Amino acid sequence: MNVLLVLLASVPVATKNVVDTHIQQLDQYLKRFDEELRRERENAAATAVLPTTSLDGSVKSGSSEGGRGGRKVEGEGVKSIHSS
Repeated sequence: MNVLLVLLASVPVATKNVVDTHIQQLDQYLKRFDEELRRERENAAATAVLPTTSLDGSVKSGSSEGGRGGRKVEGEGVKSIHSS
């Protein structure tokens, strides 16, 4: 009977130790994650796209208004293979 009481008394202590260990692991993970996130933000800020000046002195942003993009006009593009 005494052995059973000792075992029952040790269960809460063992549970507390497991929980404490897990909390410490989570704290370490969170600390590493915060450091990694801070480094990524610093790197992103350091490599941000800045406006550039062209040879004629005009300022260009990172996006282009010209180029291949734009709205397609109906009737242009791939022709249908179906015949009327």
